Amino acid sequence: MDASCLDVIKTHDLIQDKLNEGYEILYIGKKGHPEAEGAISIDEKRIHLITNIDDLKTIDPTKKYVMTNQTTMSLYDVYDLCEKAKEILPFVEIEKETCTATKIRQEAIKNIEDDVDIIFIVGDPHSNNTRKLASIAHDYHTCDVYMIESIEDLEIEWLKNKRYAAVSS
Repeated sequence: MDASCLDVIKTHDLIQDKLNEGYEILYIGKKGHPEAEGAISIDEKRIHLITNIDDLKTIDPTKKYVMTNQTTMSLYDVYDLCEKAKEILPFVEIEKETCTATKIRQEAIKNIEDDVDIIFIVGDPHSNNTRKLASIAHDYHTCDVYMIESIEDLEIEWLKNKRYAAVSS
């Protein structure tokens, strides 16, 4: 049984279609992440993993590319890399593939009210989703941010002198 996420399958289909049309692929992802490894394995010679802006400097600007991404990447990281690619690569098309659930959660974290004193991100601390939500919380808010896996990880001391908490997962 194939338990692949439908958003991941959609991205793989896009990659294969664009490869068939003669494009090379710039894939924004996390090195070693199963989703990124799966995408790159489609064609290791014509799919280039982009993890940061420095990776774009090694790309041949004369080729035509489609830039897409791991579905769980930060909207904001993807945006920055796409904008840089458009600056330095004359033949690049952008196909952002962040999944809807990831977009909604990341935007919700960014838009938390300023009166929130503490933010809890519930999930596996090794998960790219969990870490990205915590990173966005740190980037856009000055309150305390904690990644927890369950209620057992909650320290009662963290809640002292706090009025409002936000929780996401």
